[in-house]
Amino acid sequence: MSFISTVVKKDYGPLLNKVFSNFWIMVLLFVPFLKPVSFEYLMMPFPFIDSLLTVAKVVVFLFLFVSYISKKEISPFIISVSIFVIIVLSSTLIQNGDIKKAIVFAINILGACMLSELAVTISFKTFLKALFYLLSVLVVLHLISQFVFPNGLALHYYYGYKIFFMDIDNQMAPLLFLEMFIIVLYSEFFFQRLTGTAIGMLIIVSAVILKSWSASALVGWFLFMLFLLIAYRRKLASVFQFRYLSLAYVVAFFLLVIIRIQNLFSFLIVDVLHKDLTFTHRTEMWDIAFSHIQNNWLLGEGVPREVGHIWFPYYNHYFPGHNIFIEIMLISGILGLGSFLLIMFFIGKKNGSVKKHPWASLTSMLLFCFFVVMLMEAYNTIPAFWIVLTIAYFLPNCIKQEKLFRQENPTFGERKGLSLKIYNSYCRLRRR
Repeated sequence: MSFISTVVKKDYGPLLNKVFSNFWIMVLLFVPFLKPVSFEYLMMPFPFIDSLLTVAKVVVFLFLFVSYISKKEISPFIISVSIFVIIVLSSTLIQNGDIKKAIVFAINILGACMLSELAVTISFKTFLKALFYLLSVLVVLHLISQFVFPNGLALHYYYGYKIFFMDIDNQMAPLLFLEMFIIVLYSEFFFQRLTGTAIGMLIIVSAVILKSWSASALVGWFLFMLFLLIAYRRKLASVFQFRYLSLAYVVAFFLLVIIRIQNLFSFLIVDVLHKDLTFTHRTEMWDIAFSHIQNNWLLGEGVPREVGHIWFPYYNHYFPGHNIFIEIMLISGILGLGSFLLIMFFIGKKNGSVKKHPWASLTSMLLFCFFVVMLMEAYNTIPAFWIVLTIAYFLPNCIKQEKLFRQENPTFGERKGLSLKIYNSYCRLRRR
């Protein structure tokens, strides 16, 4: 126990330890990075609140930056994230892109990563509790807004899409996948099982996804829920290692995005399922994106002044790359993609160091499903995505803290009363 305690409880100074061990402070620190998009579009005072939260995000970022630099060594994870951000900023400056948007991009990414790293390493327990309650409230409010305001709380200023409480349907995946991840980790950290509350929240997240009916999010959600039902904490989970899933994803990317294997199944997709082989014109957008990348393959075109780099005549609008790797290549070229893959390499090494722990397969599968969604979407600027990556990198530390918590609280979360009777009945049925 003393060894684990020494590894986990590093000296970050009294201020940081106090800040990141307080539930309410933790919630307040994460709110600016997870603020509802609808606030920007609603009537007063919501735009004013949105502006206050934006200012708060900058203040939190400056606090984190100063605290991080002065109190601890920079982790390889933050170094690789910083390299990625610097490449994006450099490309934007060189290509005369939107430097203001690029700075927002940098604050979103670096701020979310530094905040999550400090929170996870100082008190993973408080981090899980704060994010579980915060995300649960946000997701429930979003689901309510979907039913109460079927036409949306507002319309997107450029595309005209319906905006609900948190965002438009296609942009909800990062928050929902982070929520599913936190639900499982929180429930298992404190109770060593999926509780009724956790299952209820997973059902609510599922309801949001089903109500939104985003095809890519549905596929990712289905794969993750299937994993939880049939593989997690079973022998089959050993198959879901980071390296195997990474290889599977690379193959899927080349087959769908480069080779376009879906064309071989046109008889099924078009004639039977009545779906579009272009994935709602995404393949045509990818072709346009590839022509941009060929012209600026080293550093990309930076953060665009428009909504995206791709002008698509069919819709008469600009669009982003609609694929995580394509979008990264568009804004930062091969250098940016290389730095992003470096981040994933570090995450893979950390995951492999604890591959026998159930959370390793959970994290690997969550990331795989998240990236399956990003075959059709690009969420590289959304803080929730980077929070997931940060947890994945610091997974060994999270596991150590869970073991320490279990040693210090051996009876915490044990089944009692009716829950224990139901569980014992279930065990007796299984033995028959």
